[in-house]
Amino acid sequence: MKVITELQCWGTIPYWVALCKADAIFFEKQERFQKSGNRNRYHILSASGPLLLSVPIRGGRENRQLIDEIKIDMNQSWQKKHLRSLDSCYNKSPFYYYFADEIKELYETCGDSLFDWNVRLSLWILSKIGQPKKNIYFTTTYQTLYEQDYSDRRNLFKTNYPALENYIQVYGLGFSPKVSILDVLFNLGNETFHYLRRQRVV
Repeated sequence: MKVITELQCWGTIPYWVALCKADAIFFEKQERFQKSGNRNRYHILSASGPLLLSVPIRGGRENRQLIDEIKIDMNQSWQKKHLRSLDSCYNKSPFYYYFADEIKELYETCGDSLFDWNVRLSLWILSKIGQPKKNIYFTTTYQTLYEQDYSDRRNLFKTNYPALENYIQVYGLGFSPKVSILDVLFNLGNETFHYLRRQRVV
């Protein structure tokens, strides 16, 4: 299966289910930035429920540049806020400290290109779940429709959270599916890939 999708910041669980089951991944590089999506936002699980974290971009939410032209606003100290939130929410999870140093380095060396940073995050996740050799491509033109051998998943993962197999999360408020792949990784570690493969594609 060839999957075409937007490039998300960390990415939701359904997003990663689709990527793990894909034979080839095509990331959309010719779209314009869309506000209120997952390109610069992700959720983690706090004691009071899902917590939204956003990467600030130059020009704000109304920026309509091509996605690979979007620049991160490095004048804001967002990295420290995100790292503090991750530590606060996951320092009691089974596998957080296995990945904490590498994640800190990702944030500290993110650069100012949102697209490039999201690529780095995706490649890092793939390497941690045992999928470093996935065939990854980037679109060179924008197409509204694709042939039937492509599974077009663009913008399906914004609010679509299907039934997922429950796993033990840090906070016992009932299982919350509205979180990023980081929640799975910190709680399941090396079992993350097998968990994703067992889920149904949206």
